[in-house]
Amino acid sequence: MLPHAKGFFATPSGKCEFFVKASESNSMSPLPEYHPVAFADEELKKYPLQLLAIKFTRNFLNTSHANVGHLLKKEGTPYLDLHNVDAKARGIADGDPVKVYNQRGQVILAARIVGKVRQSVACMPQGFWSSLMKGGSSANALTSDLLTDMGDGSALQEARVEVTRL
Repeated sequence: MLPHAKGFFATPSGKCEFFVKASESNSMSPLPEYHPVAFADEELKKYPLQLLAIKFTRNFLNTSHANVGHLLKKEGTPYLDLHNVDAKARGIADGDPVKVYNQRGQVILAARIVGKVRQSVACMPQGFWSSLMKGGSSANALTSDLLTDMGDGSALQEARVEVTRL
């Protein structure tokens, strides 16, 4: 079933609208804009890495089927991707067990030092069940309940963390 194959969006035009004129009356931009969260200097010093909790699992969707044994086996170990400079500054080598943490919680993962992430970014998968992760915690333990300004979606990418080798 394709719910919007013929349009019928809940918009004034009935179409998908990228430019939302009605937003102007709410003092919002008619186009999506990024408004970063302002972190205090103390928090930035304590948690210098921007956390990206992204969907990069291949064998399950979000948390759906993330408890199925053969799919977990195919997926393999969940990794925290770090830039070489950030890893070296923390004495972390590829494959090392690491603790990713902030004021909300912590997650235990294996480090993967790759050229895929920018310096000052820590990237981890979302979708693994907390109860099946080492330490009993997943990406949700590190993110806030902050909602986005448009659509009230989860602001998953607005979290700061630090990483230490275990």
